[in-house]
Amino acid sequence: GIPDPPASKKSRLQDEEDEEPLLQQTTLDLTARLKVIKAAWILANGPMPRPWFNQKGTKKELSSRIRTGLDDITAEGVACPPGLQEEVLADDFDFKACTRRFGFDWARVQRKYA
Repeated sequence: GIPDPPASKKSRLQDEEDEEPLLQQTTLDLTARLKVIKAAWILANGPMPRPWFNQKGTKKELSSRIRTGLDDITAEGVACPPGLQEEVLADDFDFKACTRRFGFDWARVQRKYA
């Protein structure tokens, strides 16, 4: 018989997306997720500044900063609301709903950090 064709290989980018679901999100969405973590950190008086505060960059950089921010919250013992990590990493993340749920006022955060 005729041998089956070789299975198509996924691209390196597809492999990265499978490993990191956040890479499937838009840059705007990733920036919004990072803003929520940043707001939680600043409003909980976490030590500042943090290198992961930077909201510019590629999707991969933003995704990495989201993970670093969440790790720092745990490592530094910053008091954040229960459920924050799950909300930030949720597939159906919604910035307005999230900030409302946790009582984060982005304008207040910006004034406090300025």
